[in-house]
Amino acid sequence: MTNSRVRRIPKRVPKPFSVASAQPRSAASPGFTEPSEPRREYPTQPILAVGGVVVKKGSVLLVRRGRPPQEGEWTLPGGLVELGEPASVAVRRELREETGLRVDPVKLAAVFERIIRRGRRVRYHYAVLDYLCRLRGGRLQPGSDALDARWVAPKDLGRYQLRRTTRSVIGRALRIWEAKRLDRPGQPSGKPHEKH
Repeated sequence: MTNSRVRRIPKRVPKPFSVASAQPRSAASPGFTEPSEPRREYPTQPILAVGGVVVKKGSVLLVRRGRPPQEGEWTLPGGLVELGEPASVAVRRELREETGLRVDPVKLAAVFERIIRRGRRVRYHYAVLDYLCRLRGGRLQPGSDALDARWVAPKDLGRYQLRRTTRSVIGRALRIWEAKRLDRPGQPSGKPHEKH
């Protein structure tokens, strides 16, 4: 029989648990990194976004996009929903940042996806919640994401080469606007549509 040595493995002693170690890190904590904005191009999962159909005296607000995927195109104002942010709050924030206007979302008008592929890869994938919005104030001023912004009468929308989905969303929102008679004085704006 050959002599063989048994190697002893030292026991690991667990570190004592403390409440402080279980607390989430804050921005002041060492090693903390703020959550980054989701990667828009070639994302790993769909990205949630909001848009706003803002109506003023029968005209609709359009913006000319200043960044991909619709750079240079006319469309509805909007942007990404932040982590933990309700969609109705996101649409208020995004429209204020992009157009300088204060709005109240009245009703969810449409939900759609925009998927753009390059070859077999998905280059962009957005799930978009478009709200009909009522103008509350502010001064129209294109923000950093918009090259231009303007009010357009429905009869003139054809001049702006809007995508079919955008035209459909605007049409649906205008029908809701008419049904609610929101242009009439004294009409309530309605409560933001929170549940989807």
